[in-house]
Amino acid sequence: QLFNPEISSLLVGLVGLRTLFFYVFLFYIAYQLFDSKEVLYRFCLLLLIVAIPICLIAVWQYFKGPSYYVSLGEAFVPWVVGIQSEFGSVYKPDSTFCFISIFSGYLLFITMLCIAMLNFRQKPLFKGIVWLSFICILGGLIISAQRTTWTLVILMFSLMAALERKMGFFLKNILVFIILFFILVILNPT
Repeated sequence: QLFNPEISSLLVGLVGLRTLFFYVFLFYIAYQLFDSKEVLYRFCLLLLIVAIPICLIAVWQYFKGPSYYVSLGEAFVPWVVGIQSEFGSVYKPDSTFCFISIFSGYLLFITMLCIAMLNFRQKPLFKGIVWLSFICILGGLIISAQRTTWTLVILMFSLMAALERKMGFFLKNILVFIILFFILVILNPT
């Protein structure tokens, strides 16, 4: 926003820049809070547990449709996001977030965390929770209808596979997600 010509004041851009970089310091603080791998694992598991209702709310909003969202009041009318095209309209729910792109960014982060957690050896109950969150996150990714997020998930999987030096997995992963991406684009052309 700092270089946006439509902003009337440079101060607005500076506040936005401060907001963007404010969270960088929290990474260093959070690193010191986790004194063992067990504490870090439990925190990540908690993040995945919280993701389940967030994604379920988005699925619920999707099936209720934009008319339900608008019926909540006048203040909600400008925030209904949907795309009109020759194929019809697509409603994009934002779950508990204020806008669909923020929800999609959250889904991207939580997908990466979930895939990493699936690679850990863990108790069957915890593994089930991680798989349940993965299914809910996948549902959220599909109904968010954000092709950029879908593409970044494919790249993320590929990068994770390359970092683990699993080239066979890497190539299979790329192929599966390219096919999945095209299926999703065909199902949701807008």
